[in-house]
Amino acid sequence: MAKGPFMEVLEQHVEKILLGVCLLLLLVAVGYWGLASRRSVELPGSRSEKKSTPAEVDQQLQDLAKSVASAVEAKKADVPPPPDYINQFRLLMSGASSGKPFSMEAFGTPARPIGVTEGPAVAKINLKELLDLMPAPGKPVVNAVRVLPNRPMERAADEMVAHVVAVYPWQSLADAWRDRLRNSGVPFAPVAIGVVAQVQERMPDGNWSPPQEVATVFQPTSDVQGTPIPLPEVPAYDGTNAGYLARLRGALEDPAWQSYVLEPNYWQVWWPGYGWTDWRVNLPENEITKEAAATLAQTGGTVAPGAPQPPRPVRLNKYGEPIEEEAPPAPSGPQPLTPARLAEIPAPKLPAVPDISQQVQAGAVLVWFHDGSLQPLKVYRYRLAVKFLNPLLGFDNMVKQAAFATEPAVTTPFSEWSDRVEVPQPTEFFLVAASESVGEMKGKVTVFTRSTGQQVKERFNVVPGQVVGQVKDIQLTNPANGSVGLVPVDFSTGAIAVEFRLSRYGAGGGRNVVEMLYLDEKGNLQTKVDINSLPHTDREYQRYKELEQKEKVTRLAAEAARAATQPALAPGQSPSPPPPP
Repeated sequence: MAKGPFMEVLEQHVEKILLGVCLLLLLVAVGYWGLASRRSVELPGSRSEKKSTPAEVDQQLQDLAKSVASAVEAKKADVPPPPDYINQFRLLMSGASSGKPFSMEAFGTPARPIGVTEGPAVAKINLKELLDLMPAPGKPVVNAVRVLPNRPMERAADEMVAHVVAVYPWQSLADAWRDRLRNSGVPFAPVAIGVVAQVQERMPDGNWSPPQEVATVFQPTSDVQGTPIPLPEVPAYDGTNAGYLARLRGALEDPAWQSYVLEPNYWQVWWPGYGWTDWRVNLPENEITKEAAATLAQTGGTVAPGAPQPPRPVRLNKYGEPIEEEAPPAPSGPQPLTPARLAEIPAPKLPAVPDISQQVQAGAVLVWFHDGSLQPLKVYRYRLAVKFLNPLLGFDNMVKQAAFATEPAVTTPFSEWSDRVEVPQPTEFFLVAASESVGEMKGKVTVFTRSTGQQVKERFNVVPGQVVGQVKDIQLTNPANGSVGLVPVDFSTGAIAVEFRLSRYGAGGGRNVVEMLYLDEKGNLQTKVDINSLPHTDREYQRYKELEQKEKVTRLAAEAARAATQPALAPGQSPSPPPPP
């Protein structure tokens, strides 16, 4: 069929017609949506009734977000940082915050020391490193003195005792261990568990004997039964006893135990005219007591003879737990004489000794021991070391070798040796008269010695070749109970009379005096002059008068003790006779 002119034109322009129709439809749609759609909205929660376009809404939301961000940044400065829980936990485990080691027993789990910290791995610890950091005690000071101790004995008798004291640099050790054990979880607070004391004796050739360990004295009346409180034995760590070791460490840290270990008590001693007195009247002077005395002087304080005793430790059972006991009876106080007689007797003076807690806080601690095995005329010297609880005990996960965590104790180096201490002979004698019979001269001597806490004297006739002094029964008062009885007293001096002769004494020819030639206890030839011919300024004469005064004072004190302990007399009953002068 033939196409007409109209169809040809339509075919030629169909694409343009379709494009135009599409454009027309697009314009209609745009117009419709532009006129019919909502171009503004009302923001929910807005206090304004004004509507906003979507573009305005976007801007408002963006502004609000910036405002909130600015407010958050401004508030950050006012919010405190979170607590340092990790560091607090480490301090809890090490015991630095409370002074006691951390134990999980309170939370129902086995008490095993915790040695693992959070964060980077801690280097394993070598026990030798801790040993090398331990300082030695200071040079000991010694006071050797003859005393009558207030302890049970069949017969009251004096004994020679050496009180040896040194100062230990406690803070230096604590600081050194803290630096090495920092952040390890291992406790670094030192815990003393013993004192090692050694003595040497001067030999006749002038050399010193090999060191011997001293059997130190612990007062046996520290508990109710009158027997020593045993020092707890610290066992080795075996992998199963960590709980016991933790409890034991906590108990031994108590100041009472530390005082018992480092500053053991000694029996009260008899002080003529004042009765039983604290043994520390004989404590050697040292830098800590000097400083404490200076502090007391500044504050106007004093130390009385009846000063309180050191704290008494609590006895522990086999599980390291405290045993409840009654407190021991208080020690008897001083028993002074009447004021008239007291004027002749020097009063005891106690040194100022801070308690162990104050010493630890100050950074230096007194360490002392007592040696009751001294022999007259011998020369000794002492040194000591302090034994501490091994800080690594039980921390097998923190050590380079397992053996470092099993060893119970570590010991400091020994101190240097003390100055030499010469134990004097308890007897001294003086020539008081001489006479001649059948062409031979003989002398009369007065011998002084100590017995049952008293200065006593006796006179002996001596001829050439005879030993000066001997054992003799003397009627004495027992200070402990006031009883009077014959007591064998050893007046032996070890000297042997050689000759009595007349000699010239004094300047410019002087005058004739009786002189005694004798061998002393060491075999040396010596002389003595009649004491009555010496001037009062002579040292020998002054020593004789000093001992006479001591003898008089102790006799008066014995009378006072007898009077204080003697029961009341029945009507017509006579008191027991006093000992002869």
